[in-house]
Amino acid sequence: MRFSFAVLAFASCCALAPALARAADSVDLLQANGVDLSVKTTTPGAQTVASQTDLTTQISALQTHIELGLQTGQTPVTAGVVTPVGGWWNTGTASLSATWTPTTLAKVEVGAQNSLRFEADPGDPLFADAGERTLQSRQTAAHGSITLTPASPLNLTVGAGASEAVQDSQAAGAASVDRLETQAQQLFTQLEWKPASLIALDAGGKVESTGVYWAGARAGSFAALDPSIGATLKPWTGAAWRFTLARAATPLSTDQFIGYASAVTPTELVNLQPNREWRYEAALEQKAGAIDLTASFTQARLATYAYLAPYGSTAGRVDMGVGDRSEVQAGLAAPLPVFGLAPFTLAASGAWRESQAQDPLTGQTGRLSGESPYDASLSLSQAVGVLGMRWGMTAHATGPARSYLTSQVTTLSATAGLGGFLEYRPGPVTLQLQLDNLVGGDRAQQDVYYAGPRDLSVIDRTDALHTTDRTIRLSISRAL
Repeated sequence: MRFSFAVLAFASCCALAPALARAADSVDLLQANGVDLSVKTTTPGAQTVASQTDLTTQISALQTHIELGLQTGQTPVTAGVVTPVGGWWNTGTASLSATWTPTTLAKVEVGAQNSLRFEADPGDPLFADAGERTLQSRQTAAHGSITLTPASPLNLTVGAGASEAVQDSQAAGAASVDRLETQAQQLFTQLEWKPASLIALDAGGKVESTGVYWAGARAGSFAALDPSIGATLKPWTGAAWRFTLARAATPLSTDQFIGYASAVTPTELVNLQPNREWRYEAALEQKAGAIDLTASFTQARLATYAYLAPYGSTAGRVDMGVGDRSEVQAGLAAPLPVFGLAPFTLAASGAWRESQAQDPLTGQTGRLSGESPYDASLSLSQAVGVLGMRWGMTAHATGPARSYLTSQVTTLSATAGLGGFLEYRPGPVTLQLQLDNLVGGDRAQQDVYYAGPRDLSVIDRTDALHTTDRTIRLSISRAL
């Protein structure tokens, strides 16, 4: 399964052609159903420029959404090297989705995504050579589903999907290319039953099969069955309670696998398994006029949580750990009256996380790899109706995190920043300027590289990096 941007463009034209043909004779019909075009130019980081175009149409029973994006940037210079040289990268993405609702008894949804990334790195510590290395990644995916409503209390959804990820890595002057390829197929179904207006019950599951190929050889495969059940209650006006129990499987990431596979031969990659967990969730939402309150709690039991460790002569290091993790999220949006001024809107949200899991390499128990203990944001905005303007300030904070690979430990410090935005709507056109981290946004990163598996405690070198994320986003959109 290989898509290209040309295929996506052709598919989008095919999806839009019948509806546009019906609307071609009447501009009023096109405007009544709705066509929204949004073009954004942003700088997500100090050394990154991005652009994105979104086109959404709603014509009769067909709704389509097309998204095109392009990003390019420079890799930050690594401190501690003799000749500090940064690399560069660029990424292109395209996606298409369509929803067709021919009757109230059926709904069809299809979608496809494609992304390409090219990266030139002057030196990657995961590899022995010190010269330039190029990385080229491609990810493609497609999915489709149909929802049937044979009777008003019942909704049945059945669907399928497939995805492929390919990453080619090559050192400067080398004749061979290291290729990692992952192919996955999914089948899923969901049944929802609403016996009364105050309650809805649902149950479903997903079957996924994944194959991993390294350097042209099949390195391993695994399959997962993830069932789920849930219930939604609406005890009174404006309130919704949601309870779910689900099993989730998360495949190993490409970056993790690259660090793993560089230390072994393809025939030794026989113990590939995804991370699995049983997840319990409870969430509530309460609306009371202009006040909106949300909260959720997640408790998960990690059945098999794997760090990547070399296999073969050190087979004991390939092991699955067990553990627990929990997360609490809360959000509040409410008006804030100020005497003599137009009312403000206050919005606050936060997430707090805790986990305990055993590291299969060292045997120590601690927080999960890459997990931050908290994230929080607070915004204050005001709409100036006479001028068609809206402005606001946003503060955010993120806790420290530590990530583990086979021969590397990356530590990120906590970060916090204050930014703002300005929105102007003179008519059908909307202009928005967003500035992130006008104050703050500093973050320190430390990378510790080991000469072999990190449980041997032989440090090869330590790199330090300090970044300040200043983001500017400018968007222009118009409803045609």
